[in-house]
Order: sequence, then C-alpha cells, then structure tokens
Amino acid sequence: MANKIFLLLISLTSNITCIHGSNGYSHWSPDGIKDLWCPKSSNCNAEPSPIHIDHCCACDALPEWEMLNYSPQYLSLEITNVKGSSRLIQNTVPTNNRITFIHTNGILSMFPENVCNFSIVYVDVSWNQLRSVGNITCLTELDTLIMKNNKVTYISNQTFVGLTKLRIVDFSYNLISKMDYNIFGSIHIMTFNFEGNYLSKLDVSNVLIANKSICGGSYANNRNPIEMTNIGQTFLGEVSGFICGDSDFSNVSINEHPIFTVSEKIDQRTIGQYAPCGKGRYSGLAYDCDCKVAEFFHLQYYEFSRIYSKEYSESHCRSPSILENIRIEDLYFNQTLRDYMTCDIIDSCPTIGDCKCECTAQPNQFAIIVNCSNQSCTDFPATVPTVLNDSPLKSDAFSTIPDVILKHDIILDMGHNQISNVHPRHAYFSRVRTLDLRHNPIKTISNDISNLKSATDIILMQHKLNDLPQNIKNLEPDIFHFGKNGIPCSCDNRWIGEWRLFKHASKHYPYALLCANYKNKTFEDMLNEFSECYEIEKYYWTLSIIIPVSLFLIFLWMIQCLHFEFMIFKKRIFSSEKNQKSWETDVYISFDDDSLEIRYFVLVILEQFFKRKKLTTYIPCRDAWLGRNEEDNIKCNMNKCKYCLVIQSSGMYDSDNTGAIKRRMEYKLAWNLFTKNKIKKILILTFDSKTPQQFQSSRSRALFRFGLGFVVPNRTNSLYDKIVLTFDEPLMVNSKYKIQRSKQIQNNLLKIKHKQT
Repeated sequence: MANKIFLLLISLTSNITCIHGSNGYSHWSPDGIKDLWCPKSSNCNAEPSPIHIDHCCACDALPEWEMLNYSPQYLSLEITNVKGSSRLIQNTVPTNNRITFIHTNGILSMFPENVCNFSIVYVDVSWNQLRSVGNITCLTELDTLIMKNNKVTYISNQTFVGLTKLRIVDFSYNLISKMDYNIFGSIHIMTFNFEGNYLSKLDVSNVLIANKSICGGSYANNRNPIEMTNIGQTFLGEVSGFICGDSDFSNVSINEHPIFTVSEKIDQRTIGQYAPCGKGRYSGLAYDCDCKVAEFFHLQYYEFSRIYSKEYSESHCRSPSILENIRIEDLYFNQTLRDYMTCDIIDSCPTIGDCKCECTAQPNQFAIIVNCSNQSCTDFPATVPTVLNDSPLKSDAFSTIPDVILKHDIILDMGHNQISNVHPRHAYFSRVRTLDLRHNPIKTISNDISNLKSATDIILMQHKLNDLPQNIKNLEPDIFHFGKNGIPCSCDNRWIGEWRLFKHASKHYPYALLCANYKNKTFEDMLNEFSECYEIEKYYWTLSIIIPVSLFLIFLWMIQCLHFEFMIFKKRIFSSEKNQKSWETDVYISFDDDSLEIRYFVLVILEQFFKRKKLTTYIPCRDAWLGRNEEDNIKCNMNKCKYCLVIQSSGMYDSDNTGAIKRRMEYKLAWNLFTKNKIKKILILTFDSKTPQQFQSSRSRALFRFGLGFVVPNRTNSLYDKIVLTFDEPLMVNSKYKIQRSKQIQNNLLKIKHKQT
C-alpha cells in the first residue's frame, strides 16, 4: 500500500472583510477583464498620461482577493507515488471559491490531477521536480503562477492560453533553454521572471510587449549568451503603437539591446514617442559600440539613461578595439569618441568597373560616407546605400541597419579622379551634404547642380571651369570651394559676381572665385570694370520688353480690326460643298428696288446678262411668294441660292427708306450663310459714285480685301467680267438643276394663278 502524505496546501477565504476600503484604493483594470485596485497613496493618478498611469498601477495594484482578510482552511494533498503524482483532497466546504495553492520544497513532478476542480487564484510550487507546465488552461481565475527552481525546459506559446486573469509569472532558475515567440499571446501579463535559465535565443516579443504596460520582466543572470530575434516582426511605429515595460538583463551577454530590435523603422531620436515609459536594467552588459548603438546617443539625457537604466555607467564597449572597455556613460558625453561608432556598408556600396567605393555609416555625424577617391572614376555612382533590409550593414554584431539611416546625409568623396562633367542628376544628390571633387579635370557643371539643395560643402579645387550654370544661383555661394583656379570674367558671366555680391559671399580662400583673366581679382571686384555690360544689358532688356509688347499689341489690333477677314480666310480653308443639294437658284440679288434706275438695271440689263450666262436669279420684288411676309421670303429663298449679289447704292440703308429693314436683313443673313458655307460666294457692287451708308462696313471692307467687291463707276475693269469670274459655276450646267428650276417656276406660276382666282 502506497504511503500517503497529507500536507497543508490550501488556504480558503472566510469571514471576509475589506481592510482597505474605497478611500485607500481605486478600481483599475488594464484590459477590462482583471479586477484590480490601484493604491491612491502611490500617486499614480498624478502621472502625465494614461500610459504612465497604467504603468504605475501595473506595479502597485492588488487583486481583490489579496486585499481581504481571510482565515486559512485546510486541504490535503495526496502524493500517490514516488514519482510525484498527486491529487487534491478537500476536507471542508470552502466558504469562498477563491483558493490559494501552495506546495514548495517537494517532489511534485506534475500538477495534481484534479487541480481543475478548484477556482485557484494563487499557485506556488517552487522547489519541486516539475519538468513541464502541463495543461493549466482550466485555471481561468489564476492570478499568480510561481514555479521557480523546478526543472522546466520549454515554454510554449500555448502554455498560457485562456488565462486572461493571469498577472504574475515566475519561472526563475529552471532549465528553460527554448521559448516560443509571443508566449503570452493576447493575455496581459504585468510581471514575469525568467531569471537564471539557459536561453540561447530570445524573441523580442517576450520582452517588449506592444500596447501593454509591464511592471517588470527579468531575464537576468541567464547562464548562456542570448541572441535577440524578431520572428514575429514586432516593430515600433504609428500603426504598431507603444511599448511601456521594465526589463532586466543584468549580468547577461546579449547581442543587442532589445529596443534596437523593434526600433529599426523609426528615427531613434523619436524613441520617446513610442517608448514613453519603462526602464531597463543592463548593468554589467558589454556592447558592440557600432553605428546601431550610436543612433541612441542622439536621445536626450533623461531618455538615454531611462533606456539604458541608471546602471548604464556600469556597461561598457567590447568593440571596436579603439573603444574597448570605455563606459557607455563616457561615450555619451564625448563627441570625439562617438565618431568611431561606425558600420561598414558592403553589399550596397557602389562599384563602377575599376571605380570601387567604400561606404561607412557614421550616425554621430548623421552621415553615410561614400568614399570613391583615387579610383580613376569618370562619373558619379548611379546609387548610394539606401540601407534597407536588402542592403544590410555588415558588422560583427548586426545583420540589419535601422531605416533611420535613410534620413542621414551623404558625404560623397570623388577626389583625385577623372570627372570632367558634373551632372548631379541622380535622386540621392538631394541628400548629399558634402561633395568632394578636388583634383578632377572639371570643365562643365550642368544645371542639375541645383539638386544639391542640402549641400554645405562642394569642393572644386583644381577645376578647369570656364563658366557656371545659371541654376547655381539657387544655392549659397559659400558652399563652393573654388580654390586658386579662376573663371574668365566677361559680360556674359557678370551675373556670377552679382550673385556672389548679393549673397554676401566670402572673398577669402578657398571660397573666393577669382577672375582667370585678371590677376588676383575676384568676380565681385570686377563688377565696376564691366560697367558697359550694364548698358548693353539694359538695351537688350528694353528690347526684350518692347518687342513682345509690340507684337502683342499688333496681335490685338489684328484680332480687333481683321476679325472678319479671319472669318473669310477660315471659310476658304474649310470650304465644303455639303449644302449643294439644297441649292435651286444661282444668284440671290439684294438691291434698292425703290430706285427706278437700279430697278431697271437689275430687271432688264442684269437679268438679260445672267440668262445669257445660264445663271438663274432670285429677285425679291419679282419672285417673292405671295402670302408670305418679307422675313419668311428672305430666309426661305436665300437658303436655296448658291450665290448672293448685293448691289449697294446711296440711301438704301437709310432709316427713311421704306425697304431699309428688309435690305439690312438680307445683308446680315447673306453674311451668316456665307461664313457657314451655306452660300458659296458674296459679291458686293457699289452702284453709284456716292458712298452708301456705312452699314456693316467692316464686313464689306473684308469682302473687298478678298476680291469679293466691285465699284461699278470704275471704268478700268469690266463689271460683267467680275460677275462671271465670281459666279463661275452655274447650276444650269447640271440637268438635275434644270429640272428643279423648271419645277420651281411652274409651282410659282400655279401659286400666282391660285391667288388670282
């Protein structure tokens, strides 16, 4: 029969009385699940933000069951065999379902088989023989789990699933050598202790937990050096949120500070925005003091000391050799030493044939140094390091480089090469701070020089320039180091002296720009010598204003005065015969039918001439349809005519002339149809020597300019030749139009007879 050992293991709460009361504590829950009480005496509410308040309470808050007085009750633990198997035995009926389970310094190898039958809030099984945690997801009320000094070797990311009220975990001084990433999952652990274990790799998700206030997390005194990993791709940023947790890596050798692992995608100088609270303990830690560590030296002293902990003065550098054993505290205050904190960039450093560059990141100077000097280069590299994950820095400690280096300037050394043309057209030139081109046979500089908008030094000593590009005026002259070699001074480049004078450029070596054709004279000195340039420039400047203004005024005059000429010109270019099917008559004749002389000229002389030339005519006083008003007759019949003849005479448009309104309408309609290609041509005849009233004079003048006008009293030319030349294509040539014209005449006769009857 197996021996049975009964131990006092369980404390049950009874006779519960709140000893603190609401005056001493205030209710607080970090996740909406845990019911905790934050002591008012800790002044957490005086913290500057909700994040700081949560961090303060995470360290000082108590669960409700711990705030109550209770009398211990007894349960028995039966050890069922020598292997440490056990089960719990309840001797009395508990007065409360919140139970504390304590069994230390024993031989337990696993949790009691019936542990899930109890609502346990506190477990302490320190100094036993437990080799694994087992399945404890049934302990949904569990607040504290202490398993220190056991033989646990592995923590899974399933170990704590479902334990939403779990607050404190202690696995210190076990045999843990492996731990999954993100072991706490979605639950909010406030204190965890893995001190004194055997981890060789540790994921940062088990150290810095995003958006959750952590009071303390310890991996101190680990027995092996720890390599930090980031399998879950945890990064700080606008989307990822904040971290706020204390961490302890005292007396541990780790390859990098945990904050380095999660801060690669932000400017390290803004780390306080994403890690507003929490402190680190890294006493006795040795760092590889390269560019990645140097990024944090740009922090304010308070932030720097918080991240490195108050014991940061105990930490030191182990590399590079020039900084070995120098304290981190000394580096913070010594700018000269910090310049040695660099990283070599290998993979993304440019190579152009025999032109091989060396690239170095130097965060203390906010710079990437690209050294291509003494390589017989004839051009600039197309790219320089962007230092992303696909172009890592190679150093003893790190395989990646923070994206913040993208914000650093470029120091590009192209000295002692064979570059003759400076054309900084590549995108990276906007980040170039220093461009060293000394001892190059530079003959030209392109207007792309304005891309060097961040430059503070452009070294051109020993150049062979004869001129500068105009866009150089967008830059400050004192960023250029011209040295002793000058540029010929002339009227053409007098603007260079004006630019330098206006920008208050230095006249001292190496910033001064000398005139190559005048000994020891700068461009500013020679401005007075070239005073005649001003007169020439003034003359050309005046011409440059007068000529465009004159051309513009001429253009306006042409638009105003030759508007109708442009309309006729446009009609001639885009003429069309698409309306010829509607033409039934050759010529519409508009004239003053109140004048007997003109009436006789039209009805007798001109009509007989048109018949001989086989041109049909429409004469309003003769061919107008009976029963229609004058407006309808004009619109309907003019639309059917191929040509229009306007015979202008004295008084025909006068207001006291009975037919003036009709003839004004005829002229306007004829012009509109003509410009719309519905009438092929208009011919204006000035019948008498007296000038007719100037009705639509601009249009008439335009027609005369295009040869569509004739003065009858002018005996030097033949009126009839002009008519034949203008109306050169009679409709009667086509038999179809003969038939149409015959039908038209018959219809008109029938209408006349019908009206008479």
